[in-house]
This record gives sequence, C-alpha cells and structure tokens, in this order.
Amino acid sequence: IQMMETPIEKGKWVDLMFHIRFSQGAYGFLEAWKDGQRLTTGKGATRISGPNMYNSQPNYLRLGLYRGRGQSQTNSLYYDEIKIATSRAALEGG
Repeated sequence: IQMMETPIEKGKWVDLMFHIRFSQGAYGFLEAWKDGQRLTTGKGATRISGPNMYNSQPNYLRLGLYRGRGQSQTNSLYYDEIKIATSRAALEGG
C-alpha cells in the first residue's frame, strides 16, 4: 500500500509531518500530513501498517535528492525547521 501521489509545486515551501512507529513486525506504521492535510492511500486509509524495518539496525533520518544513474539535472532543495519529537505536543511546542 502506498500513499496517494500529491503534487509538490516548484518554488513553494511545503510543510511535511510524519508519524512513524518503526518495527520489524506488525506494529509498524506510517501516517503523513502535507500542509496540515492528512494524506491517504488510494483506498482512503490514513495509516499504512506493518513491518517497516528490514533488520534491527537503528533507524536514522536521511534527506536528499535521489536519482537514477545518468541523470544530470542541477536542482536545489532547501530544508527549514526539521524537528524530531516523541509526541505531537512536543513537536508543535517548539
């Protein structure tokens, strides 16, 4: 199951928020919001559930532009106010 595609406008800031429980088992899940609107799957679900870790190695945040071989475009990507929190209240509180 994948989240529905949602357009990103070039030159416009986008606010993304993810709620993730990492798990190698059935307890894993992902929820996502774009500009305050909860994203859904093609079937209307707001949560993707199930394993989302392949091994017991610690998880980490990795951001960037990812491309296939042979793609040579020049692009820029800007990040602002990246936060990691253990609750939504902590996230929104600063």
